[in-house]
Amino acid sequence: MNISFLQLFFFGAISLTLTFTLGYVSLRAISRFTVKECMALAGAWGMALQSAIAFVNFLCGFSGRTFFLLATAGLFIISLWLLTRQLWQAEERENYRWLYLAILFWLVLLGMQFFVVLYSGGFYYGDWWMHFDIAQIFLGLQKTDTVYFGTYNVTSRTPLFNLFSSYYLALLENSFAVYQITAILPGVFLTLLIPLFLRPSLIPLAFFLVAFSPYLSNIITYPWPKVLATVYILTGIYFYLDLRNNPRTRVYSLSGIGCGVSWGLAFLSHPSAILYVIAPIIDNLWVNRKNLALVVRQLFFPLILMIAVCLPWYLWGISHFGLASIFQTAMGTTGGATASVRISDAFNNAWSTVYPLELSDAVQDRIQKGPGEGGEFYILRYRLWNSWFRLYFSVLAGSITITLSAVLLTVFGKRVFGKVKGKPLFPRSFLVSVLASGFLGGCFLQPGFHRGGIIGESMTPIVVLLLLIVTEYLAMLPVRLKQLILFTIVGEFVLSRGIHLLFLGAEKTVVWDGNADLKTNYSLQFARDLIGTPIGLFMAIVALIIFLVIGWKTVSGGGDLRESLE
Repeated sequence: MNISFLQLFFFGAISLTLTFTLGYVSLRAISRFTVKECMALAGAWGMALQSAIAFVNFLCGFSGRTFFLLATAGLFIISLWLLTRQLWQAEERENYRWLYLAILFWLVLLGMQFFVVLYSGGFYYGDWWMHFDIAQIFLGLQKTDTVYFGTYNVTSRTPLFNLFSSYYLALLENSFAVYQITAILPGVFLTLLIPLFLRPSLIPLAFFLVAFSPYLSNIITYPWPKVLATVYILTGIYFYLDLRNNPRTRVYSLSGIGCGVSWGLAFLSHPSAILYVIAPIIDNLWVNRKNLALVVRQLFFPLILMIAVCLPWYLWGISHFGLASIFQTAMGTTGGATASVRISDAFNNAWSTVYPLELSDAVQDRIQKGPGEGGEFYILRYRLWNSWFRLYFSVLAGSITITLSAVLLTVFGKRVFGKVKGKPLFPRSFLVSVLASGFLGGCFLQPGFHRGGIIGESMTPIVVLLLLIVTEYLAMLPVRLKQLILFTIVGEFVLSRGIHLLFLGAEKTVVWDGNADLKTNYSLQFARDLIGTPIGLFMAIVALIIFLVIGWKTVSGGGDLRESLE
């Protein structure tokens, strides 16, 4: 295969533009959302439509890209026809320059994908290849009964990420490099949701924090479905909060439709999303505990819609594998431990997710045993480096950076004691429900005891919500303190994700685990293998420097988006 840097960059730009445009045009055609809402939700809706096209193609057994082209063109034609029949209402003009920040973030992620020669470190293993291979099933190029790692099959995990991947593998080029560059799109479209939650002056600062988040940088460029699930969990939260704040007499509403569809798409992205469906239900039961009829009126329709969105996938799975097999396979992936063992593991996982047990153990061994010799030297180095990366990829404090964790705790404490005034970003009962359900539920669902922490398994929505909250807190601080915090965040990024990237992009690969074997055994060519140069690192660094300048001007000059971008 001979694909140049320019071709891969073109493929990336085409996929970004096509998904966003399809989502935006169709949302404007079928909904009454504002322009701002349509822009923010365009990526999420575009990915859903493209996944639906891929699923229909799979069910019909078509091959090649013809159906994908015709279906996509058909959606555009229908949407444009509907747009011509609408009566437009005047809207207050807003500043949409945050779209440029999303494109800049895309350049950061694309550069990283162009640079790495392997996915490894932090004990991440295998998923990056498995989801690419499952996408081949939806293209009709792999058997539907294929078993992965002796445990997983096509129904073990819900399909949306793999369907979305198969759309572009069919439309552009069926190669691992194309899979890499389209796998970052959910992360880019996640950032488009920021303006739905924060006031305009905070948007550049939030983008800066996302760009220099070691956790998000790693989990977005690692090709798996956790970020896609987070996109729909966040859209579900947006619509749910509108339902919560604006009780309606009707059983259905636009926000109810958005909430139900979002919940269904989130679950189709990853089953752990159910935790973030349970959270708003708990919150609604608490808020409306004296009016249960309102609970039913607000939540019945979204839950029915969620089931309707998920139903086609499960009907297909049951028709091919049987009802018992579907649930046995799904339950098998979460382990078969007894209730007492599962509860014990949940408490241990909660502790290791809050406190860096693995890093503490590795440091103690290094102190006690010294550098070691021979194989022991490599084992000690392997444990130390991986546990350091794990601090930022799997432990709660590291996932939002140690610096921002300190800011969050400090300002939160002041708010509790009444020293910080103002309305919180999210309602208290809702936030408590999300944190409790997402954190405790995630610890319980994850099989076994993971000494390194489990933030990356199911808690990405919590990380994003905390980053949104800390953005608001950070804006309250004095300018000089904000500038100092900005540089410490950059320093943490360099010492964690920066070092990790250098290892992943080393021409003589530092092999920590069996990921290199997967790449070799399945003859996978990364984008870096095709490009042949580390130009991606240069791309990422330049884009990050621009983000640093924007962040500096934002914290120094009051956060005006126009001034930060000019």
